[in-house]
Amino acid sequence: MKIKEFRLKYNLTQSEVAKELGVQISTISQYENNKRQPNSKTLKKLAEIFNCKIDDLV
Repeated sequence: MKIKEFRLKYNLTQSEVAKELGVQISTISQYENNKRQPNSKTLKKLAEIFNCKIDDLV
């Protein structure tokens, strides 16, 4: 996952991304550390937040 790279590129905190997705901060941390994988709905939202393609995130 390149979620952390995109998050930093857009100067967003884990808290801000978590709020946009409606999840806990710990969930974002797990995504960034490859301990948990976002489902397709979450990937779509992340792509919208980061203005990228889903393929760019995986």
